[in-house]
Amino acid sequence: MKLPIQLQFIGIAGILLLINAAAAQPLYYNAQSAAKLGADVPQRIKKIAAMLEDRPQGFGVSCRQRDFWERIGENKNGRSILTKAESLLQQPMPVLTDELYLMYSQNGNRTAAQDVMSAREGRLITLCLAECIENKGRFTAALEEVLDSSISYRSWLYPAHDGNLANFNQTHITIDLKSSRDAHNIALCLFLLDDKISPLLAQKSRAQVHKRIFEPYVRDVFEEDRSSYWKTATHNWNTVCHAGVVGAALTMLPDKLDRALFIERAMHYTDYYYHGFTADGYCSEGLGYWNYGYGHYIILSEVIYQATQGTVDVFSNPKGLAAALYPFRIEILNQRYPALADCRLNTRPQAELMGYVNARLGLADARWPMSRQNTGRGTLFDFLMFEQLDPDRPVIQPPFPPDHDQLRTWFSDAGVLICRPAKNSDAFAAVMKGGHNAEHHNHNDIGSFIVMVKDQQVILDPGSVEYTRTTFGKDRYTIGKLRSYGHPVPRVGGQEQVAGRAAQAKILRTEFTDDTDVLVMDLASAYPVGGLEKLQRTFVYQRRDAGTLELTDEVAFANPNTFETALITYGTCRTTGPGRLEVTFGGQTVIIQLESGDNDIEIADEVVASSRGDFRRIAVRFVKPVKKGKISMRIWPK
Repeated sequence: MKLPIQLQFIGIAGILLLINAAAAQPLYYNAQSAAKLGADVPQRIKKIAAMLEDRPQGFGVSCRQRDFWERIGENKNGRSILTKAESLLQQPMPVLTDELYLMYSQNGNRTAAQDVMSAREGRLITLCLAECIENKGRFTAALEEVLDSSISYRSWLYPAHDGNLANFNQTHITIDLKSSRDAHNIALCLFLLDDKISPLLAQKSRAQVHKRIFEPYVRDVFEEDRSSYWKTATHNWNTVCHAGVVGAALTMLPDKLDRALFIERAMHYTDYYYHGFTADGYCSEGLGYWNYGYGHYIILSEVIYQATQGTVDVFSNPKGLAAALYPFRIEILNQRYPALADCRLNTRPQAELMGYVNARLGLADARWPMSRQNTGRGTLFDFLMFEQLDPDRPVIQPPFPPDHDQLRTWFSDAGVLICRPAKNSDAFAAVMKGGHNAEHHNHNDIGSFIVMVKDQQVILDPGSVEYTRTTFGKDRYTIGKLRSYGHPVPRVGGQEQVAGRAAQAKILRTEFTDDTDVLVMDLASAYPVGGLEKLQRTFVYQRRDAGTLELTDEVAFANPNTFETALITYGTCRTTGPGRLEVTFGGQTVIIQLESGDNDIEIADEVVASSRGDFRRIAVRFVKPVKKGKISMRIWPK
């Protein structure tokens, strides 16, 4: 039987949605299936359902409630949105072609399709907000154009996450960072604009969210399909995808049991995310991914908090509170942060997230006020969440002090030490990293260190690279910035560090006083070099006068072998005397005095080409192979 043209437009999935919505029956909740997840799961779901409103609710309010949107239109953000939307009306909609999408599978190019996808997402968000603010219909046609084009494309995934092209070919639908975010944006767009979107397009959009997001998620939950492997991931995918999936469900699904199912499962699975942090809150993914992953954890907690009318506060889970303090504790000095793991140099924590944590934990850090003016990732849910935050929530007791203004932060579980100068000084600070070489977004970098003078990291970790297919493939460690060659660590017998959990810095000694911090680590496990008997790195940070850092590498072999250590900088290097160097970057300079005992050393200064900035590797090596040797570097600000 041929369907009427209106029903052909929305398809079978749309018809089923209309039937179920009219009957007010759950589409996804099934008590028998839920019981297989745990005898108490159905009861938990019903308990959550009792907390929910009868109708689904998203962040923000309908464009028909003018007081909310007129207030936004009067502030700087609102005026900026209208200006940008007017500009977009003069520009053609970016078109995502199959040729662009297939570039990744053909040559590893991630950016061509992603740039277009991001531009379309930004267009949708800006036009939606502009129409809510202005409420004159001026932006509706352009909005419907990009909405229809986006939901109709054969895959919602980033091409890099569709390696076998199963989504592109629509043989198996899965969920990723992009599709989950799109689902939440689309659900909010429909919720905010209400009947401004044509009924057929609105229903087509809902049907596509069910097909691309809700159906595969529930399939994976009940049938233990590992397509949504990120459900139990200990990294950013867990929270980013859950924030999008749950946010869309709470905004769109009419039945309370369905909505409660998504909340309960997200609360269950985000327990895995906490395991990606050490017990003392260290994030091995780096600060940029704290912004991304933990930022979405905050979004997830807020969407659940608001849906349950303030009854369920996921943010207060004690397992996650140490992670909330990470950016406060990882600060080196003067609001500068290390670029460890896949993190860009000069990355800072997102101000709105810091204000949120600062307020919720009662940290009273005047640098990070609670803000309703989101300037972050630019999604609808980001914008609307911060616009309606309640500043008067009960304060949660933090698990330990943030200590950014203390002499040091010691992440003992991760082997990462931040050394800061004495009070009333901002001259000289240092970071030392132990850890292991199987961390999230891992770089082979155990033993790495950073030297900071005032506001510049002069000796540093060079940070991340532009992502390509190679970045997360088998050839990851052919990339200079990700190899140990791109970090200030030794090269032993001509070999660099290897990847893997077994390559770890064994902490041999710590000694911390007001004047001096000492950290000693054994790095030998990272270098599978025959005859290597000892590789010990000692850091001694002194706060006296302007401050110094002394680094000593001691190596021993069964038979003579080669050995070198290195300094990494984005600046310049010059020799100023026997065994003395000056390294300058960003207007700040450190002096380095080299000592090597009875063994002669030489210096090799090399510029290493890299995306996101070429860097300088200054190798300090023994002229001849040695059985035993020691190289010391004493570093202080000029």
